[in-house]
Amino acid sequence: MILGNAFNVPGLTVDTHFGRLVRRWGWTEETDPVKVELVVAGLLPKKEWTIFSHRAIWHGGGSAIPGSQPAVVRARGTLPVLRRGATDPEVAGRLVKTPEAVAESA
Repeated sequence: MILGNAFNVPGLTVDTHFGRLVRRWGWTEETDPVKVELVVAGLLPKKEWTIFSHRAIWHGGGSAIPGSQPAVVRARGTLPVLRRGATDPEVAGRLVKTPEAVAESA
């Protein structure tokens, strides 16, 4: 990540969170970080490697539920996440800003 951010040298950073996510997504069954990196490198454009690493690590470390089953992920098409903020639909709906509301507040 340092090379990608500081020197614009693309790279994949495979940590525990990254590896867990790509296995859940069915991209690989590998557990060795070097092998995981090689598989994912072949799936993504090189220019996306650094930002993808940031996003996968952030998501895997901050919001993906570690013990959830891969079958659930495949059925939903996304990772289950910990609920943060308002979860009641009525309360959450009041927090959503439409493009018009954003334009009015500017």
